[in-house]
Amino acid sequence: MLSLNEAVRGEFAEQYLEAITREFSSLISHNTWNSVPLSDANNVIKSKWAFKLKRLPDGTPSKFKERFCVRGDLQKEGVVII
Repeated sequence: MLSLNEAVRGEFAEQYLEAITREFSSLISHNTWNSVPLSDANNVIKSKWAFKLKRLPDGTPSKFKERFCVRGDLQKEGVVII
């Protein structure tokens, strides 16, 4: 797995940036989360990007996979941010 820095500074930076844009657009269009100002009153949950490169049997890159992962175990029951 690649880190965000490795993905956007590496050999396939352009392809990973396109993948990030697609994933982010999907999250926004599905109303998955809202961006809120950072403050002590907000329950901010840690998150990170995870990347993986799928290759064909000959080693040629075939798919640039990405996921925006949130630490769900850090959620507080009953706390909802709108």
